Amino acid sequence: MPAAAAGRSLVAFTTVDEWGAPAGLPDDAAAREIERSATLALGATSVAPVRGGEPAEGTGPLSVVVPPDKECYGTAEESPWCNDMGYRQIGFGSGPADSTRVLVDDGMTVEALGLPGADEAAAALASGEVLVPAQAVWPDGTAHLAVLDENREVGDAPPVVLPALASGTLGGQFDLVLPPGVAQQLGLEPTLLGLVVATPDVPTKADEQHARAVLGQAASVYVERGAQEKPSMVLWILVVAAAVVGLGATGLAMALAAAEFRPDLATLAAVGASPRTRRRVAAAQAAVIVLLGVGLGVLTGLVLGAVLVLAADTRTGVGHIPFVVPWTQVAAIVVGVPLVGIVGAYALTRAELPVSRRLAT
Repeated sequence: MPAAAAGRSLVAFTTVDEWGAPAGLPDDAAAREIERSATLALGATSVAPVRGGEPAEGTGPLSVVVPPDKECYGTAEESPWCNDMGYRQIGFGSGPADSTRVLVDDGMTVEALGLPGADEAAAALASGEVLVPAQAVWPDGTAHLAVLDENREVGDAPPVVLPALASGTLGGQFDLVLPPGVAQQLGLEPTLLGLVVATPDVPTKADEQHARAVLGQAASVYVERGAQEKPSMVLWILVVAAAVVGLGATGLAMALAAAEFRPDLATLAAVGASPRTRRRVAAAQAAVIVLLGVGLGVLTGLVLGAVLVLAADTRTGVGHIPFVVPWTQVAAIVVGVPLVGIVGAYALTRAELPVSRRLAT
């Protein structure tokens, strides 16, 4: 899951000292110095603040009340609502790890993060709506928020009901995004936790290391580069399996076709066809069989894959799950299997028909 659009840099203020002891967030002057240093080190074109909603003194954090029919029970396989609500990658903030992470934003930070749907989310925040995960949206299109007490328990006070938009992941590392007015209504204090830095180009590893060296212990730097995982060995195993199945089916079909076509080849030989005609006919038959099979198989697989990704996106409500095609493996199947099948059929087919003998009685 991306923390921001590819190329964005996230600067999170450090809340511990070099010994790991709590140190608190930097004051305004220190925060401005970190912003200036990060801007120069990364060559930023724009910087947006990341403000968390810290509970007021005497109260606990916010809790998002999930509708009964969308509660997580058992495992993710048993309940479609057991998704990554609580997912965290970047260390924004100093609150408890199990608390609802709140981003206070008027739309500027969400737009700076640049995730899909950011414009719609920014407009919703400007109109007073809150951003929550899909499973936290009630049937009437609202979100129910409860303020926990010091013991982190829901009190007798009824939850606050607010209009909501199902787009929780647009807040990057936050479960809940509140407009400033709503945060003030709930008694939350906006606290500067870090920065979203936009640059003309994706910072290189050297740029990232330079920024970390410049900022030192004051802040951490994370550059979102998108999915970087290389195709796993499983994909290549599937390619080999597809090649074996495709070539095996082609071989069986070719054996049957050759037996049925033998009288016609004998007729062609009788009227003067060259001995290589049989090989050409075999290669042409293999081309028809393997191209139709591989083409229809790959097309069906891509459509089925897209349907499964769309279904997962709709069911879990995590957000935009991209449909990514492993083009290298697909090309290996589309080009490699037909090529091997056609060349194999041509090379393994005898140019001349075997001599048939008849027994005279």
